[in-house]
Amino acid sequence: MSKEKILAPYGAVPTEIQYEWLNRKTAFIHITVNTFTGKEWGDGSESPSIFNPERLDARKRRVQYS
Repeated sequence: MSKEKILAPYGAVPTEIQYEWLNRKTAFIHITVNTFTGKEWGDGSESPSIFNPERLDARKRRVQYS
């Protein structure tokens, strides 16, 4: 039977409110022009006019685009 040693926090420690926020089931969605081209990396030749997130529903777990 082994006992784990619990270490004291080192450096910045989140407040209770920050900790609760971090434990929410949230996601960060980053949408760029490449979202609408299907490319992982753009080369700068994409037209800004294709950036059109009108069908985005951020409440859905999975975002689909075409």
